Amino acid sequence: MRKEPLRTNIPLDIINAAVAGDEDATVRILRRYDAKITAGCMYEVVDENGRHVRRLDEDMKSYVQITLIRAIRKWRKMI
Repeated sequence: MRKEPLRTNIPLDIINAAVAGDEDATVRILRRYDAKITAGCMYEVVDENGRHVRRLDEDMKSYVQITLIRAIRKWRKMI
């Protein structure tokens, strides 16, 4: 599975396809923002040895992804 480059804009045809309900286009948009979503859903805990460990809140990540999908469906067609 190829990741989308982070510095590349999402092509307009992909955005329009996602708005129209195309699952593959929606997945491409989710993959494009996956690193940022993951980074925002991390939290830090102190383990039994006193070390600070970063963990991913899977529930929060799923919530953010679902929220993004719902927002995409509300976008209006571009151009």
